Amino acid sequence: MHASLRAQAQRAEAAAQHEQRRGASRAQIEALSRPLRAEQDRLRALEEELRYGDPAQFWAEVAAGRPGDIVDSRLAESGRSIVLTAELIRQAVAIREDYRKQQRKLAKQQAAELRALQAAAATLTDSREAVLAELARSAPRPRPQSVFDAYLAEFKALCDLHGAELVVVALPIDVQVDAGEWAKYGVEQGPDMRPSQILLTDVVASAEELRIRSFDATAALRAAQPGAFLDGDIHLTARGHAALAEALAERLARPLPPRVPGPGLPQGTRYAPAKPAWDAVEAVPFAGWATGTVQHLGGWLKLRLSAADAVEPIREIEVLEGGSPAAMRMTTATGMTLVTPLSVGSPLTARLYRLDGVGELRIGWEAAQPRVEVVGLAEAPGRSLVFTRPPDALCRCDTCDEMWGDPALVPACKAGQTEAKGDGCEALLGCVRHDPLFAPDCPEGQVHAFASNACFTPCDDDNPCEKGRCTPWHGAAVCVGGA
Repeated sequence: MHASLRAQAQRAEAAAQHEQRRGASRAQIEALSRPLRAEQDRLRALEEELRYGDPAQFWAEVAAGRPGDIVDSRLAESGRSIVLTAELIRQAVAIREDYRKQQRKLAKQQAAELRALQAAAATLTDSREAVLAELARSAPRPRPQSVFDAYLAEFKALCDLHGAELVVVALPIDVQVDAGEWAKYGVEQGPDMRPSQILLTDVVASAEELRIRSFDATAALRAAQPGAFLDGDIHLTARGHAALAEALAERLARPLPPRVPGPGLPQGTRYAPAKPAWDAVEAVPFAGWATGTVQHLGGWLKLRLSAADAVEPIREIEVLEGGSPAAMRMTTATGMTLVTPLSVGSPLTARLYRLDGVGELRIGWEAAQPRVEVVGLAEAPGRSLVFTRPPDALCRCDTCDEMWGDPALVPACKAGQTEAKGDGCEALLGCVRHDPLFAPDCPEGQVHAFASNACFTPCDDDNPCEKGRCTPWHGAAVCVGGA
């Protein structure tokens, strides 16, 4: 029992240490983000200089002229004109050449800054991924090593060798079931046996982890009291044996619980890039039946569908090919944003719905860069569209029309905010954008999967999904869809 109690304490300590590492990882990634923000500030300053560094409008007009041209003077009386002199043109041309040299210099500097910014974004994404991978490796096991593991593994191997199934029953003694049983031994105030229940819980957990059907008989025997145990003896009466037999039959009628996916992500899978990284990647515009921009970074695609003036915005996206359970869709007043895992070379096809028609979006690739084609469909299934906007809690934290993330996560993210995980906008936005450093805790029996902060129910052939389909993930499977 002492070993099981120590294991329980070690598990609690490991969980607390892991939560501390999550906080340290957030601080580490924040430190990694600072150089990226500095690069972005420098690039914005250059853009401002390029935009507003033009020579005076008058000199620009003069420099474009020829001797003898008639130019209206804004300083003269209405309708009055002056003859442009050669001297004036020479001065303007000199100014223009100086201006062009300055613009070429600034353009080169801007290109260099842009390359530095993109490199910083890639570095941040890679460094963040390394931090998250290390955090996943340090995650505590779902259950600490048990003193029963080695024995049960040996017994199971022996049974498997002979074609038999091993079933484990955790059978409590009488005083574990009912403290009133102490009286038959002449003990008025016996010790509290409730802490010893961990032994039974531990052996059942060990067995199920080894894929051995098992159950704890405590509840069944407690329900059969009084009279489940012999007087002056720890053994069962006929009543107790009957209760145990019924509970065993009921357990054997049920399959083992499904396996739980491994911690972290499978090799080659990455978490969604954070906002500073997306901000540093060029958003390539596209046009067609719908307009918008596309970005690709770290195995993720970010698609922003924004309507031009007098054009009906996209109200819904239905991914037909290349979808993922980790996809994030957000509708705003001016369109929609889709952020989804998509590796280089993988196609994506989606149906776009707006009030005045239906279109199809196709993602292809050229030189490892996504290329977007959007066409209208003459005959396509319509659907009832409902206008939605990002939840107010998110709009208080970021620009509402440019919002992205999974709005369905807002209730769980708000409920899961704690002092340790961080409160306020950073935690809320990080949570709805699948940042694992701000992932909410899942309810009992559910787990995170697909680089998503959503919770999924494990499943297998013996434990089918009540809703959705059983989808493989990281050594196991979970229920996807059907909400």
